[in-house]
Amino acid sequence: MLRQFFIKYQGKLIFHNATYDIKVQILNLFMEHATDYKGMLYGLEVMTRHFDDTKVIAFLALNTTVDISLSLKDLAHEYAGNYAQDDINDIRLIPAKELLKYNLVDCLSTWYVYDKYYPIMLRDNQKEIYDTIMKPSLRILIQMELVGMPIDLNRVNEVEAELLGLQSKYLNQLKNASCVLACEKTIKYKALTVINAKLKTKQHGMDKVADIVFNPNSGNHLIELLYTVMALPVIDYTATKQPATGSDSLEKLINHTTNQEYKDVITALIGLSKVDKILTSFIPSFKEATVKGDMAWLHANFNLNGTMSGRLSCTKPNLQQIPSGSEFGKLIKSCFKAPKGMLFAGADFNALESKINALLTKDINKLKVFTQGYDSHCINAFAYFKNQMPDIKDTLSDINSIKKKYPDLRQASKAVTFAAQYGGTYLTFMNNCGFSETQAKQIEANYHELYKESDAWTKDKLDLCCKQGYIDVAFGLRIRTPLLAKSVLDNSKTLREAQAEARSVGNAISGQSYGLLNNRAAIAFMNRVWASEFKYDIFLVSLIHDAIYLIMRDNVRVVEWVNRVLIEEMSWQELPEIQHPQVKLGAELDIFYKGWHQPITLPNNATATEIKAICRSEASKYSENPK
Repeated sequence: MLRQFFIKYQGKLIFHNATYDIKVQILNLFMEHATDYKGMLYGLEVMTRHFDDTKVIAFLALNTTVDISLSLKDLAHEYAGNYAQDDINDIRLIPAKELLKYNLVDCLSTWYVYDKYYPIMLRDNQKEIYDTIMKPSLRILIQMELVGMPIDLNRVNEVEAELLGLQSKYLNQLKNASCVLACEKTIKYKALTVINAKLKTKQHGMDKVADIVFNPNSGNHLIELLYTVMALPVIDYTATKQPATGSDSLEKLINHTTNQEYKDVITALIGLSKVDKILTSFIPSFKEATVKGDMAWLHANFNLNGTMSGRLSCTKPNLQQIPSGSEFGKLIKSCFKAPKGMLFAGADFNALESKINALLTKDINKLKVFTQGYDSHCINAFAYFKNQMPDIKDTLSDINSIKKKYPDLRQASKAVTFAAQYGGTYLTFMNNCGFSETQAKQIEANYHELYKESDAWTKDKLDLCCKQGYIDVAFGLRIRTPLLAKSVLDNSKTLREAQAEARSVGNAISGQSYGLLNNRAAIAFMNRVWASEFKYDIFLVSLIHDAIYLIMRDNVRVVEWVNRVLIEEMSWQELPEIQHPQVKLGAELDIFYKGWHQPITLPNNATATEIKAICRSEASKYSENPK
């Protein structure tokens, strides 16, 4: 009956968190089984014919650098108060009368939020992005969450075993290190001192604390090891003002010692931290994947309102945090593979954030990377460390030769540039990279001289935030800046909170918000899929950072079509501010051979014959080198 109601109903459906609500309705009313994709698409068509989402509306009306809650109960609190039900996760535990009352208040609260924030969204010129990006994004997110990421549970168990082996290796390495043994001795002595201080006459010996061992998961033990035994500088603090010992801090500290044993111990601690994170954050979620037929599927939750810049966030698990480019990243990615008869594929924008920043700022030193063939890291290395490269002249060939002549300096420039792009100062370079104060200050000056055009552009945008209290970024998305509206930047009296807001919004202004191009490409691509003969052959499974992932029928005609159409949409560049005759957006399609960790890259517009030849050739290479 409910299914027929939705099919026949021609009015508007208003949800709060439509992704979840519509997904549940499709799953229960339109799909006969978990892989009934025809039922899924029909349900998607019916349920998204004419709808609104008050969570998205409120996001567009309120989007700000300050944390806000978009929960229905918080947004409607002034209207409905706190009507929460402790047992709402299991409605069977709530008496029918109470449940009906709860549902009524929930519906009225949804209407209240719609009535309050829809006019604000209109006033702030957010209707276009709502209609063209946000609502269509919800449609593809619903489909993604219903399909899920294909995952091999047998491989998950193998990866878990490998990670446990690495964990054991790191623990043994730490156990046998002389500095760790010295730390453990100190920890035991301090513990014994505390015990004996409570006694009046009898005093215990070291055997009393024989069971105390160094624990790499203990913040106090790490503080003792890093800052007492190793005597490293304290460069980060926790929220409770204790010396920081997290992996980010460890990666900085490794640059503050020349002692090889210390470096090896810190490296082992970093590796152990990463392994532990995977074992606790990813492996349990992977094991809970839903088995459908002969394959398991991981159904993560994607949030359209998770960041002020409009980029997606993800939970259960957070696929956005899968490490890339490391042994750990390859291990995790090896768990994901295509189901029988399908191919797992993906396309990642080529240097999207760097290109967008160059296009927006019109900085000549950023643009020439894409217009003249300069290596960006070589440009940076030459600017920062010119005095260490007496043979390098300011020419294209000389600067690009730094990659081979001075690889260590080129590598060192990456950390500097990354830190500087996100508001870092010479103090950041000292802490993160181990430079002296004199070196760090000179590098900071060199960075700002190199990118003075970008600095001026960003300053103009932030000054505008100060004047009007907001800034419009990609596709007209508005970010409100309440602190900057009451501040004057570069003033001795500027609040640290306002400076932090400036750094945060500056990142969104200069490129991060254009991650919405990934949404736009996915929307346009799927609209073409649904209108094509391949409607039931191609399904999105994930949007991660600047990449689009999908499964498709193992058929060369389908692959050829996807390789052409998806890349066309990822090459779209019609926003006036990012148009350029030479700097073009784009991507390449990867077919993942036996898993996500084994990509076979297809050239743009490859023919069916070329695709077959490339896949045969690359597959044979992976078969020869399975790891």
